[in-house]
Amino acid sequence: MGAAVGIESATDWYDDEDLLNTLEYNLTTVVEEALEMTGVILFIHAILAHMAGDRDKGVTEQVHIETSNDEATRRRNAAYISICL
Repeated sequence: MGAAVGIESATDWYDDEDLLNTLEYNLTTVVEEALEMTGVILFIHAILAHMAGDRDKGVTEQVHIETSNDEATRRRNAAYISICL
């Protein structure tokens, strides 16, 4: 993303000089957009790799539903659920 910002600031001159419809400006815009897309792709890859890494650590989610007519058991289960969340 830093490279894209650097190129963006370098192309401000073209805007000041009213040269936005030139080949050089259009080519630098293509490079800037490509760098931005590359940054987004790397970010998505890093997020997905991080999420996959959590799976390897044995992080699991468990749901246990127990029904009971006993009021004390229901209160204990409700307290357990609120602690787990």
